[in-house]
Amino acid sequence: MTEAPSKLPDPGSDDVLWLIDLSNYVFRAYHALPPLTNSRGEPTNATLGTLNMLNRMIEDHRPRYLAVVMDSPGRGFRAQIDPEYKANRSKAPPDLQQQIVRTREIFEAYGVPIFKQDGLEADDLIATLTKKAVAAGLRVVVASTDKDLLQLVEKKRVFCWDAMRNKVYGPPEVVKKFGVPPEKVRHVLALIGDTSDNVPGVPGVGPKTAAKLIDRFGDIEGVFSHLDEIPQPKLNQNLTEHQDAARRAFELVGLRLDAEAELDLKALVYGQNRDTDKLRELFTELQFTRFLDMLDDAPASVPPEAEQRPVEYRVIVAREDLEGLAASIRKSGRVAIAALGPEEDPMRTPLTGLALSPEPFVAAYVPLGHRYLTAPKQLTLEVVREVLGPVLADGGIAKLGHDLKHSAVILAHHGLEVLGTASDSLIQSYLLDPEGTHKLGLIAEREVRMSWTDFESLVPKPKKGPRHTIEELEVEVVGPFACAHADAASRLTERFDARLEKYELLELYRDLEIPLLDVLTTMERRGCWWIQGRSSDLGWRWRGSWSAWRRRRSRRRGTTSTWVAPNSWKRCCSTSSG
Repeated sequence: MTEAPSKLPDPGSDDVLWLIDLSNYVFRAYHALPPLTNSRGEPTNATLGTLNMLNRMIEDHRPRYLAVVMDSPGRGFRAQIDPEYKANRSKAPPDLQQQIVRTREIFEAYGVPIFKQDGLEADDLIATLTKKAVAAGLRVVVASTDKDLLQLVEKKRVFCWDAMRNKVYGPPEVVKKFGVPPEKVRHVLALIGDTSDNVPGVPGVGPKTAAKLIDRFGDIEGVFSHLDEIPQPKLNQNLTEHQDAARRAFELVGLRLDAEAELDLKALVYGQNRDTDKLRELFTELQFTRFLDMLDDAPASVPPEAEQRPVEYRVIVAREDLEGLAASIRKSGRVAIAALGPEEDPMRTPLTGLALSPEPFVAAYVPLGHRYLTAPKQLTLEVVREVLGPVLADGGIAKLGHDLKHSAVILAHHGLEVLGTASDSLIQSYLLDPEGTHKLGLIAEREVRMSWTDFESLVPKPKKGPRHTIEELEVEVVGPFACAHADAASRLTERFDARLEKYELLELYRDLEIPLLDVLTTMERRGCWWIQGRSSDLGWRWRGSWSAWRRRRSRRRGTTSTWVAPNSWKRCCSTSSG
């Protein structure tokens, strides 16, 4: 029977120690994100990426105990075992070293204890702290992607977690990765070696072969004492000739459990020693505006009375209720829109339903295309066009959304024109933090404290066959899900507008981004002409009709024009030159 996937402890659990391998994450962020600098030219991409990881961890998991572990300079005691250990690594570039210092300053300002010891790597400190925490009755989550740390995993006690990919490693995942349980990972690593650390292994022995050998003989000494039972000549020869290298690798990949790291739980409680003034100074220097806002807004960023206000979500299947919704939209003068369909392509997807929010905390879902045996009678598209068409096409009613273009294209493809574009929280989020996440659920949870359910959680993928599409789900299930999308966009508008104004971005947003959104929507629906050729031949000042232009360009050398079908113009523009 297949063992269930491992899961992290519940958020806020008071018996969990979270350990962050800071060197690991700064390095990963440095290579994962494009180069970024503040206005003074200071590099910030690795610092920002690591800070985003910390922020998501805090928001999603609410750790009780938290510590950071760092590597010390040099190769430490392992270089005494093998002078070639990590000798293949070049020195960290100056911009990375600078960001390691900055990142440490930020964690210190957050009041997070930092463990570091000369001669030892972060892995050794993590191993020592993990051993002591488990002995004290705690569970441990190690935030790192270092495969050596998978030796520490224990069932329901110790987990390794790749925060960037949200991948959890318990015993089942370790077995899947290495073919052996955590306590035998060291033996597999000793046989295969590690090219990134310049750790020698046995030539010709890969992960699968190593796992089979360790599974059969127990450990590397068991392998070497049973060489006569290995029939493959080349494998036998390699194992015989490289026993010393494998034993040396076994010492190199092992983790020390005697580091000078004391487990002081009182000092490890997260949030008790935060220096807000220092954080504000650092975020101002680095120009991390979103994190400055989080400091300024603090927990009171959403008024308590707003948090306690109940939502009013409903499903509309009667014409009179739809007419009442249209009237409330006209009265409010605004509406947030979320159109739903089973396919990602807005030009091809059927319209399963439409969620509308005339004001924050209020939303309605109009099902149109749900198909299952017990589905209720739904309004027809003709009725919706008749009742809601004039409202959506009324440019005097402000239209809001999150990726409003997507919804507008879907609706237009089904005969519902959307005019009066006023706000898009996806664009607002991007302007405020281009390198941050812009998923609606994450933004809504962070900014307006909404409880959120992703579609993947709403409809878990079955073991066999495809996941159900939204049109196959019950209306009662999709209703709150759809309403939340419209409601979130409605709530986020004023909040983001105030922040855009604070940072003098509101004029750019209203005068450039919003008008451009309508242009892009039209281009996606209708397609466009892509004209290519010499700059002197492009005729950018041409003011005639397209037919006249085509006649003219046929007489000019080196110029071509291509019709780009609706919804494919973005791909064309991103891959063409001229």
